[in-house]
Amino acid sequence: MLPQVLDTFEAAGARFVTLDQAQSDPAYSAPSEHRGEQLLIERTAKEKGIDIWKDAPADVDISNLAKLCV
Repeated sequence: MLPQVLDTFEAAGARFVTLDQAQSDPAYSAPSEHRGEQLLIERTAKEKGIDIWKDAPADVDISNLAKLCV
């Protein structure tokens, strides 16, 4: 199953990097009062005052998202 998922990502234009490359990205070393909270994109949006959930469908229950993504 994983090979098919990776193939789908690659077909959509995704590219993959090593863990060292990912961790050396400046986004991960930027100082943040919210470090360790939420996803990087959520923390960045919060710091910039952007509500990334405002246009989310109202009928989607994401309350158990953390459990699903573990």
